[in-house]
Amino acid sequence: MNFKILQVLRSLVEQPEHAAWGFRLDPRAPVLMSNGPAQTLPLWSLFGVYLLVERRQPAWDVPLEEFEGELLYAGMTTSNVHERLKAHFGLANMQSTYANHRWRTVPRVLPALQEQLARGEVVLYCVGVSSSVDLPQQQRNLMPEILEKHLLLQFALTQGRLPILNLQF
Repeated sequence: MNFKILQVLRSLVEQPEHAAWGFRLDPRAPVLMSNGPAQTLPLWSLFGVYLLVERRQPAWDVPLEEFEGELLYAGMTTSNVHERLKAHFGLANMQSTYANHRWRTVPRVLPALQEQLARGEVVLYCVGVSSSVDLPQQQRNLMPEILEKHLLLQFALTQGRLPILNLQF
């Protein structure tokens, strides 16, 4: 699949009609979830979108600009990604297993992917979003949601479906 995530996000924020929002994207280094949930603590205050993607062998840690593979999930947060991941992966008290992830009983998620998720064999990419202009709080809080919805829309238009772990529909 040739779905360039960062390119899709940039295509939205670089449109002249969106200049008044002053979108700024801050792609973060990838995180291999099997290395443990504690590594997401630095993302505590991330304001933006987060993505779960398939782990590519052997190089899983490529910058988002270079990633080519399967987008499994796209989400957004206006508070912190660590808490969102704890909810998705059923984490309590920072345990090192992801066996209680939210997709473990979803019929359309194949057992092989359910097992990958349970082992944390997926990569997390986060893209922070901020504004170069002073926006009202309500408008500022819309920024991650706009990016997430744009990404999901473009994915659906090009792939004919949502990412497999996005269960909205």
